[in-house]
Amino acid sequence: MLYTFRVRRELQRARQELSHSLYRNDAALRTIARLNQQLTAARSALAGMERPDPVTAMEINAARSALAGMERPDPVTAMEINAGEELGLDKDFLDQLDAKSEALTTARRQRGKEPPQTDAKVEELQRMELKRENKNLHDSNPPGILSLDLQGTMTATGGVDKKVILYNLESDEIEATFVGHRKKISSVLLLPNLETVLSDSNMEKR
Repeated sequence: MLYTFRVRRELQRARQELSHSLYRNDAALRTIARLNQQLTAARSALAGMERPDPVTAMEINAARSALAGMERPDPVTAMEINAGEELGLDKDFLDQLDAKSEALTTARRQRGKEPPQTDAKVEELQRMELKRENKNLHDSNPPGILSLDLQGTMTATGGVDKKVILYNLESDEIEATFVGHRKKISSVLLLPNLETVLSDSNMEKR
């Protein structure tokens, strides 16, 4: 039973992490698409501009530098600076994505090594006391109850005998017995309306 609850909890966590990862991936793709559009628009604007006369441009720049008392910039250096500029995602944004991915990966690895903190401790299980016992719910050959679910005073159990039993704790009576599975019952779920019981059987070949 503890294993079934743990599997459900792990599945829910995996779904949440997948949802967050998909959201971040979608945001990154949208950002890349927007930057590509801006880059295309900038290139189109530059291509549509009239190319200035290089001689005239050099004369104007020389005159401005002389008037301002400034040194003329080295054209080779300016070209190197412009060539070194790259368009892309912000470095801080990429660092955040990498850090989050690493944190999720580490959490998944640690989760498989240690039991969840919400699971019952060995000391707690040792302090439990038997309040009621009923050995007639399922067949004794083969014996065993593999799954259980509670809703108030109603209990649904699934056993090795391939049966699902709906048991009333208050009246100490079996309300219903469900048969039809070909394999032992691996999990049961009793809905809050007390009218619907879901069961699953391990159908793998042995």
